[in-house]
Amino acid sequence: MQECKKQGLHTCIDTSGHLGAHADDELLAATDLVLLDIKSWDPEQYRARVVYSGTATAPPASAQLMYEPSIYGLSAPTPFKVSSKPTAP
Repeated sequence: MQECKKQGLHTCIDTSGHLGAHADDELLAATDLVLLDIKSWDPEQYRARVVYSGTATAPPASAQLMYEPSIYGLSAPTPFKVSSKPTAP
């Protein structure tokens, strides 16, 4: 991806959201556009995979029409808190 950017090419990832460790900061920094294919509207099917407790902010989601990029939408960044799982007594 970085080589594409060096050559002046625009970059895009088309994903269903299961890139795992492949979607690191280096890859995303070289990406102009992410096409996220949502498979379900049921929020119970999607959970954030976190490693540490604490607070974070989910970046804004964006969407645009493929052939009319002037038509687009952008959500607000969403703060969230991750707590440790309570242990059984």
